[in-house]
Amino acid sequence: MQRVLIRRLGILVALVSFADFIFGATVVVHMLNGGLTGATIGIALAVSGVLSLAVETPSGAWGDKHGQRRILVIGLVLWGLGLLAFGFAQSMLIFTVALVLWGIGQSCYSGAPTSLVLNRLHEEIGDEGIAGVMRKVHVIRWTASGAAAASVFLTAEHLAVDTTIIVAGALLLPVALWVRLRWPEQRSETKDSTARLLGRGLRLAVTGELRTQMIHAALIGFLLTVLILTWQPLSMETIGLRPESLGLVLLVFTAASAVGAWGTRFTERFGARRVLPIGLVLTCAVMLTVGAGAVATGAALVAAEALTGLLMCLNAIRAQQLFPDALRTTMTSIMSAVLGLSMALGDFVTGLLWEFMGVEAAVRWCALSVAVGCLAVYIADRFKSAANPEVAGEPETFEPVGQRG
Repeated sequence: MQRVLIRRLGILVALVSFADFIFGATVVVHMLNGGLTGATIGIALAVSGVLSLAVETPSGAWGDKHGQRRILVIGLVLWGLGLLAFGFAQSMLIFTVALVLWGIGQSCYSGAPTSLVLNRLHEEIGDEGIAGVMRKVHVIRWTASGAAAASVFLTAEHLAVDTTIIVAGALLLPVALWVRLRWPEQRSETKDSTARLLGRGLRLAVTGELRTQMIHAALIGFLLTVLILTWQPLSMETIGLRPESLGLVLLVFTAASAVGAWGTRFTERFGARRVLPIGLVLTCAVMLTVGAGAVATGAALVAAEALTGLLMCLNAIRAQQLFPDALRTTMTSIMSAVLGLSMALGDFVTGLLWEFMGVEAAVRWCALSVAVGCLAVYIADRFKSAANPEVAGEPETFEPVGQRG
């Protein structure tokens, strides 16, 4: 059963990541082709983002209480229907409705598959097994994203953008049926309400080492957003690449992220509490070289992508090792919400700096700010450890009576 569940998780992540990346690579182009302007695109994405965030935070508690397979199937169905509607959309209203379905579906999906598998296998595989599963998930995710990028690049002259999005959406509906029919359910026996589970999760998120993990997730998300927002203008303006080369650049970046996630196998012996702050500062240092010539900028972007891939995977591994089974999906959704908020802030700050200082300066100032924040968190943790070495870094535990994931 262990191998079967892990294999199913890998297949699920590959299919979902492939469909998601096809959508991500074509979303703006399709909306422009549908007659939307920059302003209306921003409004549609903002509405989707707000509603998605409203669902993201409690969705994990719904899974922990009512069943993770159930919330996973609902998420896949809504996600698939959203992509189908988006592919056929030709008006602002339909685009917005489609994006709302897509966002809510993603929110329901976010922590459910890994929580379902890890809760089922935690006692059998232990923390080392969790690290192996999460590493495999991240490597598969980035590899499938790279395959999707290659597919979009190779089929651009043969398939219309709306067709590729419709195909991606249609892919998710049979996946939802497969999960419903072939995956085991994982449901708690707790009598607590969803609000009570969410409240306990939020308290746990600001306690001990998990609080540091949440802050690291926010800092990593901020840096990732800076890279996502600026790699295209940097590739064309600073490096001097032509627009038709951007698909290959994206393929290189996803490969770098996959290598970074795979590289976490070499960092385990040093401990996440040491590697995460060092990796964050190193990523910031690499990004500070952006603008120092075409070669340096290209090398910096590839290195930063690899490092963020490593950091995201390592942070997820450590977080899943700390999450209690009874609150695993709740905690995963809370961390996803933190990541979403930090990425929204990253979009806002980077956009403003780009407007007033230029894209290269925006990257450097954002990197410097994250480095300062990371050092402040590290110093604060060291002081706390020195002042109270017995409890520093220990997360609060939660184990309801009669409950064991």
